[in-house]
Amino acid sequence: VLTALSLQDGNTLWRVKRPGRHYHPMGGLGPRSTPTIVNYKDQTLVVALTATGHLLCVDLQTGSVRWELQLLEKSQTNQTDFELAVNWGRAASPLVHKDRVIVPLGGAQNQIASSLMACSLDDGSVLWTQGKSQISYASPVLMNIHGVEQIVSVNEGDVTGHAWEDGRVLWTSPWASNSNGAACASQPILIEANKILVGKGYSQGSKLFEVNLKEPGSETEPIENLQSGDPVWSTKDLWSINKILKTKFTSSIYHDGKLFALSDGILECVDPADGSRIWRGQRYGQGQTLMVNGTLLVSSEDGRIVAVDKKSGKPIAEMTVLEGITWNTCAVAGPFLLVRNGSEAVCLTAPALGETTK
Repeated sequence: VLTALSLQDGNTLWRVKRPGRHYHPMGGLGPRSTPTIVNYKDQTLVVALTATGHLLCVDLQTGSVRWELQLLEKSQTNQTDFELAVNWGRAASPLVHKDRVIVPLGGAQNQIASSLMACSLDDGSVLWTQGKSQISYASPVLMNIHGVEQIVSVNEGDVTGHAWEDGRVLWTSPWASNSNGAACASQPILIEANKILVGKGYSQGSKLFEVNLKEPGSETEPIENLQSGDPVWSTKDLWSINKILKTKFTSSIYHDGKLFALSDGILECVDPADGSRIWRGQRYGQGQTLMVNGTLLVSSEDGRIVAVDKKSGKPIAEMTVLEGITWNTCAVAGPFLLVRNGSEAVCLTAPALGETTK
């Protein structure tokens, strides 16, 4: 179910229902993916992906469906076979940029999968499918590296950079994972101009690697899909440490030259230069973090919102706002702080956070 609520009173404005209720004993009913809202051709659109592969484009004001796709059909599989490979449901948020939507596609177990699919924001028509790695639970991220706009995707077993225009693979960096077990859910983070951080739980931690660009004709190993005359891309690991930034359900934050994250539920701050830990704070469980106008917020697994001092990691203020397991990222809209989990949602007034977010 895709639901729009009034920001003023929480009343339901519209709902869009689709079949395919997804339940897993360890993950429950979700929610998993976060909808993407975009202004496009004088309209405000919501692009959402369900756990079972329904990709919807909906008018924000009315809830009317402009177009929809079923990713299982595009990957030529069914939910039962797909879950043998990716068994906790699709969790990536759609990447919407310019006139297209990018989502991880995937496929059945032991099937050559397409890592990414691009479709038109106008009508949902498929523009390209690229990559051969099985998908993870991470969202694709748009990055500009060496002046080239590209999509960075964390997959099962590697991280890939894809050309924006046609999705061809520009570079690959190995990153072990298994979407049935030791899964990746964290988004890649661009640090400085050409360095990318990836992280996960399951005692693997994080690594930082750089993406380099050479002119055509330079000596390099061949790259799949490389076209004649293309620039040549390569990657180099800078560090990989299994004791830090073990982001199982969450992603790291890069702010003021430092990295902040919940590492197996414990808040910590890390120097990206060498991966050394600057401080270690309290345990908040498998919650989420958000940086708002320089304020570090933690949404804890047990339903608390905590403001934390960035220099020491010590709590400044906290409030219990929800009951039950809370895995969702909180959001800020103007002076409002929105927090939700699988059963309830809360809107708080936080003027200090929203001074520059309106």
